[in-house]
Amino acid sequence: MVTGSQPTADSACRIPTAASGREFFSAIVGYELTGFPAGVHVGLPARSLTLIVPFGGATVVSGDALDGAGRPLHEPTPFAGLIGGIHDLPVHIHHDGHQTGVQVDLTPAGARALLGVRAADLAGRVISLADVLGPSARRLSDRLAEAADCRSRVAIVERHLIRLLGTGSGSLQRATQRDPATWHAWRLLSGSDGGLPVSEVAQRVGWSRRQLTARFTAEFGHPPKVAARVMRFEQAHRLLRLQPTPRLADVALRCGYADQAHLNREWRRLAGCTPTQWLANEVFPNVQDEDGTEQSASVA
Repeated sequence: MVTGSQPTADSACRIPTAASGREFFSAIVGYELTGFPAGVHVGLPARSLTLIVPFGGATVVSGDALDGAGRPLHEPTPFAGLIGGIHDLPVHIHHDGHQTGVQVDLTPAGARALLGVRAADLAGRVISLADVLGPSARRLSDRLAEAADCRSRVAIVERHLIRLLGTGSGSLQRATQRDPATWHAWRLLSGSDGGLPVSEVAQRVGWSRRQLTARFTAEFGHPPKVAARVMRFEQAHRLLRLQPTPRLADVALRCGYADQAHLNREWRRLAGCTPTQWLANEVFPNVQDEDGTEQSASVA
């Protein structure tokens, strides 16, 4: 238990993503959370990859995800900075009640453009940020520690990412070397929050379901059926963060679940708990950006 001042998220913030980066990262959130009970935060599945640049301490992670060497992270493992791929199981973040850093939600296109890899290469993995950014990962963390406030830290990370897009490494060129039909399939699923049947996605892109599954999995690391489950779950998670919290039956209906029992089963599979349990145990707050959009202030 952290003692002293009351829990605070005064330094949690988000700034609008620059137009030049919107295809590659959907959100950049800075956070400095203090005075909360020590414990384990559940990082929930989502359609984005997660890049975390902490400062003032490591991010400690465990779960069924694999590390850079392909080993399961069954024991809490510290990362000076990390990238988590798209996953369909929870990741556990161990904390002492104090978390500081900047989180970036990368799109699959961002993985190609900024890291030079497919989303499939990182699916179900949590790897060190230094493995992909090299020494600049440490320098970036040091710059965050020296910054005056949360918004300055977010701006530092965003400028760094924009510079990566403009480097001569060829990563941006690799991002454009994509199979149009595969990415159209992703946009169809994502645009419907996983609600469009996989058979209809296959029909719209002109492939058999088997072709779609093979090519989609090769690019994104999960078959379209699993990706759709994650997207539907993410929509439910987003709705449950609203205030006041909506009724679970309404969330189930809005997200395309058969009923509340179906919603609960999917949450147990993807989050390891029911929505009610998650709401009761999640202590980190949400923050709002200037236009009032809700955004989680916790990592993952």
